[in-house]
Amino acid sequence: MTGSLGAARVRESFNPSQDSQVDKIKRHTADLIDLCDEGKGKTNSGEEHRLWALAMTAYEEAAMWAVKAATANTPPPNSQPDPTQQAGIGTKQPDRD
Repeated sequence: MTGSLGAARVRESFNPSQDSQVDKIKRHTADLIDLCDEGKGKTNSGEEHRLWALAMTAYEEAAMWAVKAATANTPPPNSQPDPTQQAGIGTKQPDRD
């Protein structure tokens, strides 16, 4: 549901890696947040409102961790190799006799 609260919370359209798993994580999380938002709108109880809000926050956080896991081995777009790693700078050299 583009333009929904859930889509905004997970920044559904932001996926520079174009990773399909990230798209799925964000889409499903957005749907869950929207479901919670609907539930929150059906209550006048402060306690129920708080519980729905906590659930939405937990889904947001879970999505952030899931996206981090899904992209852990994906280099950032337009990234260049670290020249210090290529040159061996900062790495311990073997002892020579």
